[in-house]
Amino acid sequence: GTCGTGYKPDDTQAAIACNCCHDLIDGRKKTTDYTYDELRLMHAEGVMRTLEIWRKEGLIKS
Repeated sequence: GTCGTGYKPDDTQAAIACNCCHDLIDGRKKTTDYTYDELRLMHAEGVMRTLEIWRKEGLIKS
């Protein structure tokens, strides 16, 4: 993996998310509403959306 205790992923692997989503993605809160794979897919989509926002804001280059 790209992260874990004491390790942080690269900024380009970040997703803008509310606290509830952040807790689920990071595993701080457990859920039976979504599978692990569904949470990973939702996070991946969030990363793509975040990168597009940052690109439009000029924070990253195309």
